[in-house]
Amino acid sequence: MVSHFFQWCRDQLECGGLLPSDPLTKALNYALNREASLNVFLEDPDVQPDTNHLERALRPIPLGRNYPRSLVM
Repeated sequence: MVSHFFQWCRDQLECGGLLPSDPLTKALNYALNREASLNVFLEDPDVQPDTNHLERALRPIPLGRNYPRSLVM
């Protein structure tokens, strides 16, 4: 089913009726550029769709290092 969506995106871009500045053209290119990532996510449900969990895990490290210096000044 997802392969049909990506084929539809390619067909829309190939028909030539869309301008490069058209928002639909930009959206189709965005989706096609991320096709491989989406397929990995759909094939393996353990893959996280974003990196928010990694960013949240790293956030306390810089805050903890600089926090005492800001109290002294």
